[in-house]
Amino acid sequence: MTSSRFTAAAAGGKREGMRYNSPEEFIRAAPRSSKPVAICLCEDDFFAHATVMQLFSIGFENVIAAGPGAEAADPNDDKRIAAFPARIAASGARTALLNQLLQTLTGRWTLICFNGEFPFFPFSESRSVVDFADFLRAERRSACAACAIDLYSDNLVAGEVPDLDDVYFDAEGWYGFDRGDRLVDIYGGLGWRFEEFSPVAMSRVNRPAFFHAAEGAKIRDDLWLEDAEANTISCPWHNNPTMAIMSFRRARRLLSHPNFRNAINTLMWPNSRKFEWRSDQLASLGMIEAGQWI
Repeated sequence: MTSSRFTAAAAGGKREGMRYNSPEEFIRAAPRSSKPVAICLCEDDFFAHATVMQLFSIGFENVIAAGPGAEAADPNDDKRIAAFPARIAASGARTALLNQLLQTLTGRWTLICFNGEFPFFPFSESRSVVDFADFLRAERRSACAACAIDLYSDNLVAGEVPDLDDVYFDAEGWYGFDRGDRLVDIYGGLGWRFEEFSPVAMSRVNRPAFFHAAEGAKIRDDLWLEDAEANTISCPWHNNPTMAIMSFRRARRLLSHPNFRNAINTLMWPNSRKFEWRSDQLASLGMIEAGQWI
C-alpha cells in the first residue's frame, strides 16, 4: 500500500485543469509570472502526483508536468498544474524540451525534477520556496547546488510500489571531486554500490536543480546549465544553501537492468537509513547545508 503523504487531492476539490496537447500549445497559452515554478518531467506515472503535491507543500504555486506520465500528475484537474505529453526518453529530446520551456520562464526561479523525486531545502517545512529564492537572490546566486539522493525500498525489488513512510537512503558512502573554480563532481549512493549495473549517464548525482532562468539560459544533456557560474557549489566568499532531491529514479533504473535481479536480492546495507521526510535529518547528515540561512 502506498502512503497518502503526498497523494491527497488539492484543497477545494476538483477544479478546472490546464491540460494541453503539446509543449507548443502550452507555450502559446502560458501566462507570464514572476513566481517560482517547478518543471516535473514525468517519465511514467510512478509517484507523479505525489511529486507534484510535495512541490506544492514546499511553496510552489505552479507546476509544469511534461512527459508520458503528465496526465497521472494531475488526476484532479488542478488548475495549478499545466500538464501535457512530450518526448523525454532520449536526453536530446528532454534537453530540447527544457530549453524550449525556459524561454517562456525568463526571470523566474525554476526547479527541474522527475516524477518520483522530492526536493528538500533547509527549513523547507517552515519556510517557502519563495523565501528560499529571495535569499539566494540576496546572496547574488543564480542557482542552488543540489544532489539527487537515492531513495529505495525492497518493495521495489519485489516489483511493488513502496510505501513512502517506509523508504531508505544511504547515510554514508558519498564522495566528491573538486574540479576547481568551485565546481564539484559528487558520486555515491546506489550508483557507487552497484556500479556494474548503473547507467553511466547517472553516475554523478549533483546538478543545479533550482536556478534563476535568465534570458538565454540553456540546459545541457547532463542537466547542468551552460552558464559555468550557475553550476558552482557556492559563491567565492562563503558557503551557500544547498538542496537534496530525494529520488527513486536511479533505483528504478537499476531494477530495469536485465542482470540485476539475478545478482541482487536487496538494496539494503548497514548504512541504510530510514527517511523521515524532514530537512533537518538531511542537514544533520551533511546532505544539505544551510550556509548563512539560519
